[in-house]
Amino acid sequence: MARKTIFTGHYKRGPDGRRRFTLVKVQTEQLTIEASGTLSCGSKSKLIIPHFATADIPEAAAANEGMLVYDTTLNVLKVSNGVAWLTITAA
Repeated sequence: MARKTIFTGHYKRGPDGRRRFTLVKVQTEQLTIEASGTLSCGSKSKLIIPHFATADIPEAAAANEGMLVYDTTLNVLKVSNGVAWLTITAA
């Protein structure tokens, strides 16, 4: 468990027609990722992220660009950039 800055945002279309996610800082809370893939922020909020074994993660494609998954084999969060699944790491 670690203290992280939590962001929220919204999608909008850019000039090229692709969806862009705009981030907005909300608050700093404790962020917990449970083995089930549940992401908890403080005591009041939870986000259940789809979880898959590495071999079962859908192929990265434009249709799932921006999608988050929890890899239960490697115990990491991944995001699709439309071409590949990228592991989310701490900065």
